[in-house]
Amino acid sequence: MAVRTHFFDTHLRATAAAGSRQVVLLGSGLDVRAYRTPWPRGTRIFEIDSAEVHAFKDELLARTDLRPTAERIKISSDATGEWREMLAAAGFDNARPSSWLLEGLLFYLDRQICDDIVKGIAGGPAPMTWLAGDYATSTPQERADFAARNRTDDKAPDSADIITDGILPHAAPGPGAPPAQWLSPAEWNVTESTFAAHGTTLDRRVPDHWDSRRGGESLWLFHAVQKAS
Repeated sequence: MAVRTHFFDTHLRATAAAGSRQVVLLGSGLDVRAYRTPWPRGTRIFEIDSAEVHAFKDELLARTDLRPTAERIKISSDATGEWREMLAAAGFDNARPSSWLLEGLLFYLDRQICDDIVKGIAGGPAPMTWLAGDYATSTPQERADFAARNRTDDKAPDSADIITDGILPHAAPGPGAPPAQWLSPAEWNVTESTFAAHGTTLDRRVPDHWDSRRGGESLWLFHAVQKAS
């Protein structure tokens, strides 16, 4: 999680420096970047998730003395809902630059939904749109084999149980291809990495089950930019 967080924090700081004042967190979960990130003045953070998640998060935040560093706007929808229309109703300006984060989301969606999400983000009149996310490209059979190995491997770390029993049963195929292969045909300029490779740049070794070089999943991190045509 530290490796992933560093990748996305670095990306969002760069997009803010480049002029983005609209940040959309699709599947925002318990993300608190609206509180812990020093956003430029005028930044608006649109958090999209279910009403139940928003309520739980607000309950936790109420126990702290945290104050937002940007305007936080909550939108109650899931990734397959009418979030695009709800964003517009909440004041999102399709003609201004924006940054979109799909953190921990694409793991649980099939290719068609992933494609639909990107179509909903792209193609507007904004001069610049940024996108970042993460997902795995292993097949369901490869995931099943991985789970079987971890259940019988006495040397597997404790966190392997979380992956095997907590994540894999709910995982979906996702985009099904590396980020550049998936997004470049739609005219995104893509920069891709993996959890393991980005961890190396930070002198952090990710667990074996997140490193394809050591028999684990191929987990991708990417950021991309699209300019208006």
